[in-house]
Amino acid sequence: MPEINRRQRQKLGYAYTFLSDPKAEVIRRYDLLHRGAGPKGTDVARPAEFLIDPSGTTRWVNLTENITVRARPEQVLKAFDEMQGKVVLRNYGQYGLLPGAIDGALQNQ
Repeated sequence: MPEINRRQRQKLGYAYTFLSDPKAEVIRRYDLLHRGAGPKGTDVARPAEFLIDPSGTTRWVNLTENITVRARPEQVLKAFDEMQGKVVLRNYGQYGLLPGAIDGALQNQ
């Protein structure tokens, strides 16, 4: 899979690295595993967006159960504006996530 990701990244002209996680280790670490939601009932990553400040602290999270649903640009920009000077965390309780769990995982990379 890393080779497929590398070719896809080059084809699309992206300069950043794509994550290849065939054993879903990182997906599980961030509590993003969506069991059976992929093609033919495979496990996939739940769609998620994170805003992380320069210190590595998660300030905003948006998680969905639907692979086609993502945060709208205006939602992300609003969250970014709100996080200037204060902690803003959203949608944690809905998925049973603890802010410290994600912050700890991010800091232990």
